[in-house]
Amino acid sequence: MAERINSDYRIIVYKKKASFYMVIPELNLITRGDDILCAYQNLEKAKKELFDKFNELGQEELIPQPLKENRLVFWGNLKDFLAKELIVCLTVILIIFATGAVFAVSLRQYLVRAQAAVTIESVERFAQRLRAISPERKKRLKDSLHSAVKELEPYSEELSPLFKQKSDLNR
Repeated sequence: MAERINSDYRIIVYKKKASFYMVIPELNLITRGDDILCAYQNLEKAKKELFDKFNELGQEELIPQPLKENRLVFWGNLKDFLAKELIVCLTVILIIFATGAVFAVSLRQYLVRAQAAVTIESVERFAQRLRAISPERKKRLKDSLHSAVKELEPYSEELSPLFKQKSDLNR
């Protein structure tokens, strides 16, 4: 208890008319004196009496700590809180990244399946359109293709030796 009574409690001094008042807000103590020394002695006496009453009850732990010590306790609690909050935030971030990765893989698989379905569907639509062509339209397309092949024939004759050279290199 002696260490507690000698703790650095904040003292506020007021002067009203010819009297001095001293206050320790943490202990809810206020005293008066005709001069500053008398007010201080009265404050120390009141503080000792208060501490003695807590000691008689065996409840010294209920004596409020000086504000400076309260700040230290507050910062200690704040550090614990911040450490726990950091762990929670990191956990949430990991969950978000894991969920994002799973979502990206699922989306990729969905897009691959969708692309395959679209490709198959496109080929099927193309085949349906070919089947739906009228016989005279088919004849015109066939004639157009024969004409185009005839126009491309000189180019194929020039390019065929290149294909032969490439196939010889691959052997």
